[in-house]
Amino acid sequence: SGFDIISFDVFDTVLRRKYYEPDYAKYLLGKELTKENVFESPEYFVAARNKAELTCRQTKHFQQDVCITEIYTQLARDVNVANKTTEDWMNKEFYFDLEMSLPKDEMVEIVKQLSQEGKEIWFITDIYYTKQQVENMLRKIGIAVPYRLFVSSDLGKRKDAGTMWSHIKEL
Repeated sequence: SGFDIISFDVFDTVLRRKYYEPDYAKYLLGKELTKENVFESPEYFVAARNKAELTCRQTKHFQQDVCITEIYTQLARDVNVANKTTEDWMNKEFYFDLEMSLPKDEMVEIVKQLSQEGKEIWFITDIYYTKQQVENMLRKIGIAVPYRLFVSSDLGKRKDAGTMWSHIKEL
């Protein structure tokens, strides 16, 4: 009660996924692409997708976060397909993850209560999704209160590297 601003992470704090495997949305996309004979197996797609993400992170020396658009641009280069094709894949990966997104009901209620009490709500999260995608996920799980959203891929800063906290401190 002594604070005006209350912050939360998004993933595994107010949002949970139907399945606990973090790569499940990628796996579902891999299944679809395997049926279309684009990849030899879902596992092969997940490995290629994760390798593209790692390459992007290495390019930034693990100091900044990467965005899903960067990952799929790198994947297009890695597997030699058009960017438009991987853009479609990117949108499907997000769709699968959005479909699996569920609220952690007790936490969503706490957020609503705090907002009703006049607290300013901030969400601070490390994720490769865009800010708009995270907003869509929050809306899906029932977050309808005013909030500020800080997304690592949008800001190029990470909590684990300390750059996000430095940014927040300057506000």
